[in-house]
Amino acid sequence: RSGSSDYAKTKFEVNFIKNILSKSTKEILYKPYYSKRYLGIALELQEIERHKNIKITGSELDLRYLLSNTSLIITSRATSTASWCIFSKRPMIFIDTIDNRLNKIAKPLFKEGLFYFDVFEKNWEKKIINFLSKPLKEIELLWKNKFDKNQLLLEYLGSKNTETNYYKILQKNK
Repeated sequence: RSGSSDYAKTKFEVNFIKNILSKSTKEILYKPYYSKRYLGIALELQEIERHKNIKITGSELDLRYLLSNTSLIITSRATSTASWCIFSKRPMIFIDTIDNRLNKIAKPLFKEGLFYFDVFEKNWEKKIINFLSKPLKEIELLWKNKFDKNQLLLEYLGSKNTETNYYKILQKNK
């Protein structure tokens, strides 16, 4: 499936920046995914310029090289991006979006092992704003309590055993 249009993805990002990230009291480093398809500045980058608490990485470096400088990661892409974020062992928020839904296998793993927010849940924006307003120390403590469960994700992604598959994990954890 190809997902939604570039317009819909940009609209989501702009609204996320405007309605959620800008409301945080924390300093936020935003990693854009540059596209060479269109001329001119990206709308999400224009939106970031309006908010003092959000900075752009200013680099087209792959995310995996930037993770060591983060305290909390927010992503909405279940691609290699999510894998790098999970393997960083940093507290991670995953947003299940309209255009990039997790499948039936991945969704319960992400819900259990990460801080999970679903755009189809009532008041999801309010919930994530409340979560982001917590002190970082509290988020890290919540993460430590989740992180044992995160081993399931690490196994599912194949870091421990190349023969690991979802069926084996389900059987082992029943």
